[in-house]
Amino acid sequence: MCNSPFSHIMRLMLMHFKYQHLRIFRSVMIHGSATSAAVDVNMTQSAVSRTLKEFEAIVGFRLFDRERMGLRPTREARQLFKDVQRACAAFADVNQTAQSILNKEAGQLRIAALAVYVDGFVSRSLSGFMAKFPGINIQLIAAAKPEIEKLVATEQVDLGITTLPATSAQITVHSSIKRSAVCIFPKDHTLRKRRKITLFDLSDHELIYQLKGSPLRSLVDAIFTEQELEATVRVELESQRAIVNIVCTGGGIGIVDPDILSDQDRNQLCCRPLTPPLEWSLALVRPKKVTPSQIAAAFLDWINELHP
Repeated sequence: MCNSPFSHIMRLMLMHFKYQHLRIFRSVMIHGSATSAAVDVNMTQSAVSRTLKEFEAIVGFRLFDRERMGLRPTREARQLFKDVQRACAAFADVNQTAQSILNKEAGQLRIAALAVYVDGFVSRSLSGFMAKFPGINIQLIAAAKPEIEKLVATEQVDLGITTLPATSAQITVHSSIKRSAVCIFPKDHTLRKRRKITLFDLSDHELIYQLKGSPLRSLVDAIFTEQELEATVRVELESQRAIVNIVCTGGGIGIVDPDILSDQDRNQLCCRPLTPPLEWSLALVRPKKVTPSQIAAAFLDWINELHP
C-alpha cells in the first residue's frame, strides 16, 4: 500500500471536503479548543465550530467530545489526525512550490543557441538574468541550426536562438533581432584607414572564413556572387571565435558577427562595418504548441529588453 503524502491527500479528498476542514481540525487537535484554534486560523469561534460539524458530517463519525474545559478528541479523531498532519504538510509543500514557480524562484531553463551566440550575447546576458532569478537552473547548449530546430520542436529545450528562416513547422518565432556583420583585420593592415569596407575592397585579400554551410558563410558567399566578385579563402574554420583569434595574432582578414568580439579583441584588432550592410535576422524560437514556462517567458522579455 502506498503511504506517500499524495495518497493520503487523494484518499481524504474523495470525501469531498475542503482544505479548510483539515486546517481547522488540525488546529483544534493541536490547541485543544475551538477558541484557541480560532485565534490560530484567524476565524471566529462560531465559524470554527461550524466547520468542525461539517467535517464530522463528511467523515461520518464523531471527532470531539464537548467538555467543559474544551474539546477532547475521540479515538477516531486521533487516528485520523496522523493522515491529516501529512496531508496538511503536503498541501503546504504544494503551496510553497506554486509560489516559487510564480515568483520564478525555482525551475529550469534550457536554451539551445548557435555557438557564436553562446559565446556572445547569450552568455553575457545570463549573469544579469541569474542575479534577478537566483533559484533558476540554466542549461545552455551550443548547436547548429538544424539541431536547434530539432531540440525545440521535440521540446528537449525551452527556447532556441538561431537564424531565420525557421524551417520546422513545429516551432514558432517569438521575436527576431537584426544583426550586421563586420570586417576585422590586424591594426597595421592597409585597410585600417577606411571607415567602411566593401566586398570589392576584400576581393584582393586572402580571407579567413567559416566552413561552408554555416549561416554567415552562406550569406557572405551569396553577396560575393551577387556582386560578381570572387573571394580568396586562405583558412576555413568552424567557429567565429577561432577566426577572431587568428586575426588578433595577425593572421589575416575575417567577417564576423560583432557580438563575438570582446573588449580585449577590439583593443587588438580593427573592426569596420561593411557597406552595403551584410544583415540577417536572429530568431528566438520556442515549441509551437507549448505555452512558455514562467521562466522562459521572463528570459524572452529579458533578451528583448536588452536587444529591442
